[in-house]
Amino acid sequence: MPATKEFTYETVGAAGKRVKGKIEASNEATAALQLKQQGIIPLSISDSSSVLQRELSIPGLSGRTTLKDLSVFSRQFATMSAAGMSLLRALGVLEEQTEASSLKKAINEVRLDVEAGMPLSAAMDKHDRVFPTLMVAMVKSGETGGFLDDALERIAMNFEKDAALRGKITIDRGRVAETNFHQYEPLRMNEMPDVEVHIVPSTDAPGGMGELCTPAIAPAVGNAIFAATGKRIRRLPFSLEKLV
Repeated sequence: MPATKEFTYETVGAAGKRVKGKIEASNEATAALQLKQQGIIPLSISDSSSVLQRELSIPGLSGRTTLKDLSVFSRQFATMSAAGMSLLRALGVLEEQTEASSLKKAINEVRLDVEAGMPLSAAMDKHDRVFPTLMVAMVKSGETGGFLDDALERIAMNFEKDAALRGKITIDRGRVAETNFHQYEPLRMNEMPDVEVHIVPSTDAPGGMGELCTPAIAPAVGNAIFAATGKRIRRLPFSLEKLV
């Protein structure tokens, strides 16, 4: 039997006021399912020992928007959507309970745009200093593919994992304070976590992270050229002139 943890949830009571409660479950998804079976629609579910209690800022975003804000927002949004709450109602509840002024204002404007007929992703994309590009792209993908609930769940998980990682790293005046990374044992292939790849539409020219693959790909291409032509090329970049 899997170990259980205590989760705190918040919902709207019969009097229309927000109330909190506790429930034991193996994870947040199970807790949400148990609450749904009890006829309770949670606004939020959180582990009491969660690192999200820390205020973690996101570089490049509005100064008032924190990783905690977006993580809680995403988790609440995913939970309400999975529970069958309508998009407009969920946005209304999120707007009401959000305390961060910049995020609250953005949710209000997103709700009004959605109410006017605009897709959720397009409405969020108008607030690029609040909602990250990848988040908007995943919402758009969920809308297009008809799996918005799953997209919101993945967004919430991504923010929670990011918060967990940043919660273990101390940033001092823009630099990482820890100096013991050389002591970390490298992961084996079967120990590596799952990595999700999302293609984000962009008008920018290709570049940047792609170069990291060159050390692994270049020797393989060189060997393939040698096998096909008998000519060995030992310098980059490859060119037809070197085969003549």
